[in-house]
Amino acid sequence: MSEHVIPVELETGIPLPIEPRDNLPQVLRTGQGADTHHLIYPRTRKELQTDEGKLMRSLCLEWVDEYDHDDFHYHFDDYMANKWKFPKNGPEKLGMSILYAAQYTPPQAIQITNSGPRYVDLDETRRQQMWESGILRYGSHGAVYKLIRESVLKLNLDDLVTEGEIDMLIRTTDTEQRLAIGNKLMALAVQEVVEPIRPVYAHAYERRLIMPDAYREPRRQVLKNPLMLGTSTRQRRIREAIRNHLSVQHKLAKAA
Repeated sequence: MSEHVIPVELETGIPLPIEPRDNLPQVLRTGQGADTHHLIYPRTRKELQTDEGKLMRSLCLEWVDEYDHDDFHYHFDDYMANKWKFPKNGPEKLGMSILYAAQYTPPQAIQITNSGPRYVDLDETRRQQMWESGILRYGSHGAVYKLIRESVLKLNLDDLVTEGEIDMLIRTTDTEQRLAIGNKLMALAVQEVVEPIRPVYAHAYERRLIMPDAYREPRRQVLKNPLMLGTSTRQRRIREAIRNHLSVQHKLAKAA
C-alpha cells in the first residue's frame, strides 16, 4: 500500500472510489478494458461471508479501468483485508447502507498514477455524473431494504406504541385501522433505527455529498427512497413483518 494514502474516508469509514478515466468503455460492456470493482471488499473477510456481509459487499459497485483496478488491489488489498474497520454492529452497517442508498460519494477519490496512488478531489458535478452514468451503481437493489427490515425487527417494538394499539394491530380485521397503526409503528421504528446515523447524514446533506433531491431528515429518506421503503410493496411487507413479529412475540409471552 502507498505509505500516505488510505482507501477509505476517515469520517464515515466508507471506501473511496477509484477516480474514473474519461475514456472508459460503455458500462458493463466486458472485454473492452474495464471491469467492476466492489468498493466493499475483499470477500475473504469473515464479516463479508455471512448473509448480512454478502448484502453489504453488494451495496456499491464501480465501473473502472482494468489496469487501475489491478493497481488498486495491489496497493490496498492488505489494508482492506486487515486494517479497514468494517462496521462492527447493526447500526453502523445500516448507517453505511443508508448513505449508499442516498448516493453518498466522498469528496475525494483514489487516482492511480505511475508514481503510485494519490487523493484527488471530486466536485459535486463529477460525483453526480458518476451515479447518473452508472459508473457508480448498486449491486443489489434489495440489500438496503433487507438491512432496514432486519434492524426494525430487532427493536423492542412494544415500547413504541401502546399495548392497545399492538393488540388492535394483531387482531383487527379492519383494514384501515390496521394500516394506520402499521404505518405509525413503521415510522416510529424507522426513526429509532436511523437515530445513530443522524449526525453523519446531516453533515453529508450540508456538504451536498448525497443525491441532489435527498430529504434533509434520514427518516424521510428511508421512507421515501425506493431503494429503502419508498414503494407501497416494501412498506406493506415491512408492516406485515412487524405484525407477524409482534404476533409471535405475544403468543410466546402468553405461553410462558
